[in-house]
Amino acid sequence: MASVAPVTTDRPPSQLLGPEHDNPNPVPVTRSYLLCTTPRSGSNLLCDALTQTQLLGTPTEYLEFGIATPYLARRWGTSNLLDFMETLRRHRVGPNGVFGMKIHWHQLKALTESLALGGKPMRDLPVRQIGLVLEAIAPDAHLIRLSRSDMLSQSISLFKASGTQQWSSYMEKRGGPPEYSYDELLKCYLSIAWSERLWTRLFDRLGRPVLWFDYEDVTKRRQEVVDRIAETVGIGHAAPPLAAPTLHKQSDGWNADTKARFVADLEARDIDLETLVPSV
Repeated sequence: MASVAPVTTDRPPSQLLGPEHDNPNPVPVTRSYLLCTTPRSGSNLLCDALTQTQLLGTPTEYLEFGIATPYLARRWGTSNLLDFMETLRRHRVGPNGVFGMKIHWHQLKALTESLALGGKPMRDLPVRQIGLVLEAIAPDAHLIRLSRSDMLSQSISLFKASGTQQWSSYMEKRGGPPEYSYDELLKCYLSIAWSERLWTRLFDRLGRPVLWFDYEDVTKRRQEVVDRIAETVGIGHAAPPLAAPTLHKQSDGWNADTKARFVADLEARDIDLETLVPSV
């Protein structure tokens, strides 16, 4: 059975992973949801808003296997993934029985392949088995999808965060923005676009309803988005009015300049990005 790597830091890697967000009086999970997304889609901002309600659990990126998962595994004393998932639900279910979490495609893939018998790659697994993995994460979960129609800006943001290692304004920068690289920006774009296509295919194969939002919805209509999720999950009433976000926008002039240069490079090469994304 897959294990969780050790970690040595005691500082929470994100603002929602600290012990103050653990439920000291766990209750059974009666309602759950999964926020299915890709990096730099506004998911941190949405998770911050959902947590603010105190009605929709504490959704965040629990299956970030580089830092977050090992940090929690060490703090909770778990040693394998199934034990981790059970402990996660116990500590992070809300007082009203709601459990939520955020997951990127590459994290679902890593988890699925870790649990797969025979070490099969995810592409060779029947959809029923992938559905069982989703059930192991959050039983009977409502599926919420968050994407970003402006994937060029999303790619610039991913490229920048990969260099600074500042994935939200809560985190400290570990360096300045990376030097411009057409090849690395193209990799970021293709990674996001490929993940989006795989999410779409999975949802189509599962045949389950999906509530879908865009980055612009979250940045401009946070309250409306949160209310829709609360209604979908079935907490019985609308979420309370949200306070100001605790996270701050990270985009700046560097993002705009880098996007303009990347677009110019694409035009000079006569590149249509959509033709480069593999079909699924």
